[in-house]
Amino acid sequence: VITSIDDNIGISLSVFEFTQEGNASVHLVDLSASYGHRDNFTAEISLSENLSGILHYRLRVEDTWGNEVITPWESIMVCDNDPPLLSFQEGDVDVSTGEVSRFVFRAEDNIGIVSHSIELSEHPDAVIQSHYSYPFLVITISMDESFPSPHPSLSVNVSDGNNSNGMELVLNLHDATPPTMEFLKVPEEMVLSGTYELSVIVHDNVGWRDPSVVWMGGDQGEAAAKVSVNMTEPEGTGFTAALFPPGPGSWVLNVSVFDLSGNAAIREFQYEIVDDVKPEPRIKTATTEAVSGESITLDASSSEDDSSIVGYTWTVTLPDGTEQTFTGESIDLVPTEEGDYTITLEVEDEGGNTAVASTTITVTPVPGDEDEGSGTDVLLWGAIIGSVLLFLVVILVIFLIVRKRSGGEAEEEEEEVLSWD
Repeated sequence: VITSIDDNIGISLSVFEFTQEGNASVHLVDLSASYGHRDNFTAEISLSENLSGILHYRLRVEDTWGNEVITPWESIMVCDNDPPLLSFQEGDVDVSTGEVSRFVFRAEDNIGIVSHSIELSEHPDAVIQSHYSYPFLVITISMDESFPSPHPSLSVNVSDGNNSNGMELVLNLHDATPPTMEFLKVPEEMVLSGTYELSVIVHDNVGWRDPSVVWMGGDQGEAAAKVSVNMTEPEGTGFTAALFPPGPGSWVLNVSVFDLSGNAAIREFQYEIVDDVKPEPRIKTATTEAVSGESITLDASSSEDDSSIVGYTWTVTLPDGTEQTFTGESIDLVPTEEGDYTITLEVEDEGGNTAVASTTITVTPVPGDEDEGSGTDVLLWGAIIGSVLLFLVVILVIFLIVRKRSGGEAEEEEEEVLSWD
């Protein structure tokens, strides 16, 4: 602003006043030092870079006698051609889905930053928060779980109202979101003889692979047993598995799946599998025919069970119906009576299940004892027959004697009758 001032006696005070549009503050610039007490002068006023927009100004002058003159307000448009300065200061360009990331930018301008805008490409669902406090712009991004591409870009733009400046930051997005498994069918409890089905639907932002179902643990320390799985249709929606309880006792069913980024989802189910399978008793003996007094070994060691057999009970029914009870995996039996011996074996496993098997052993007398017994019987029967015959002979003799006597008495009576005649 070039100002020319003229007075007849000299100027004592000269002040340049200006204010910005929309700002009530009035700025004063004392011009007295630039001319002294000359009658006229030319003053050049330089405005600060921080001024922009419409500027109103006037001049107030006094001479040495105190006469004052004030010029009318005039306006001038001050244009700002300097864009803001923007630079990246702090933050990790390696970001992950589902996590919060923080970035700091430095934004400066000669007249001040009045607005800013932020955009994250391909992630409209990401939550972006920002705060500007001179000279720093702090941006916080809560990443969503989508994974459209591994390199989204963060665009930042700042403006002073007249000029703007922006920059783009390429991020390295890592998928940190594990798959989720939705279990449609899961058995609540299991028995050893049952067959069960597991049905699962899998959700993931990038796709999934490698479903696995494994039995782990067991009371007897069995190794892990993998279960075969089948993918469900349409392809990639889930999988099913047929479950066969591996053994009685406490077991853990481990179900897992991985996504294409290597994140895993794992779920475990605890089962107390009830042993409802009966054992298979088996009686082993060298023969089913034995001789009286001969020792017979009865062996149940070939009996089988899914876990282990804890009890063996033998019941031996003698030919006369008497029962004898023994315990143990094997026993020795010495029969003393001839006839059929019924052998019953009952086995019990650790689950309390029992099963019974039986067999029959026929016992015959010792061959020598059998001949001796036959001779004795012949003699006995001979004695009996002889006694009977002797008895019959005695009866016959008595009968004949009695008859003879009866005949003699009859003749004497006849003679007496004849003599009377």
